[in-house]
Amino acid sequence: LNDASPLRIQPQNPIKLYFRGSMSEYLRNNTFTTYISLDEIYIYNSDNEFELVTEVIVPDDVTIIKVNLFRIYSLLEKVVLHENVQKIESGAFMNCEFDLICYAIEPPVLSADATWNYRNLNIYVPSESVELYKNAENWSRFDNILPIN
Repeated sequence: LNDASPLRIQPQNPIKLYFRGSMSEYLRNNTFTTYISLDEIYIYNSDNEFELVTEVIVPDDVTIIKVNLFRIYSLLEKVVLHENVQKIESGAFMNCEFDLICYAIEPPVLSADATWNYRNLNIYVPSESVELYKNAENWSRFDNILPIN
């Protein structure tokens, strides 16, 4: 197994993935986009135990959120995008209901079909950028664009 491969897959229902290493490695390699559906993702924590993933902080060197990256994983509660994210591709947040915190001052390019859940996602952006996001192409579809506190 390489660093971006699952350590263990439980093929029964629900589908569970177990990973070693950091979430950053898997995001850089788009590991999750290869699965049609995931019910649970576990990753080794600092105590050498598997921990359920409910929050993702996208690493600073990831500038594009790839096609379908999180669409298959409904247990996410929060995703944090740093200020260097430039583009969010098709289906990236499809079928997800979580808080999205985006530190980019200028709204990243957002695919029209990045999600269908425009009412179920809370989008938090820098306070000086709230109006930019509310008026930006495809971001304007979201009901809840709020300032980061």
